[in-house]
Amino acid sequence: MRSKEMRRLGFCLLMLVVLVLTGCGGEEHDYLCRFTFNTLFHPTSKIVTAVTAPGYFVWIEMERKNGIWHVKVHPADQSGDEDIPLATDEENIVTYELGAYNGIILGSTNFNGPIAFDRQCPNCLQNTGMFNSPLTWSKKTMEVECDRCDHSYSLETGANLQGGPRLMQYVVRVNANNITVMN
Repeated sequence: MRSKEMRRLGFCLLMLVVLVLTGCGGEEHDYLCRFTFNTLFHPTSKIVTAVTAPGYFVWIEMERKNGIWHVKVHPADQSGDEDIPLATDEENIVTYELGAYNGIILGSTNFNGPIAFDRQCPNCLQNTGMFNSPLTWSKKTMEVECDRCDHSYSLETGANLQGGPRLMQYVVRVNANNITVMN
């Protein structure tokens, strides 16, 4: 092959490697995540702030009370939790699944926009196979930590700061009417 063809082939191979390594934002794993939040019904929720304000994060859990889904929102800045009843038929017909520990961490990074992670510590899950290690807010900005194994994770990148498995990441889609988190 000529030099020009070799460079072109090398560039194509490099682009293929980059595409494989970066993926599409979500990761393949066995924990189902299916969450949709109608922003028209709840425009002032901290969930809306989480996907629009870089550096702002919440963790979300779901609970069913008296036949109605409730979204429990816990902001990292400790500004007060929200309990949002999903009172419309449209919201209650959906089956919500929030990953390995019935919890997702949702926010917006400084460089990559909206992002969502599973609230289960991946290090404990990998090492013990148990689903009882929820991540909690760290005193450091943009980090969560596991009280069980003392590992910390960056919310900007999902990286395990002590080395080891990264946070399990989900795909986030935001449009004028909905915020959707899924895998």
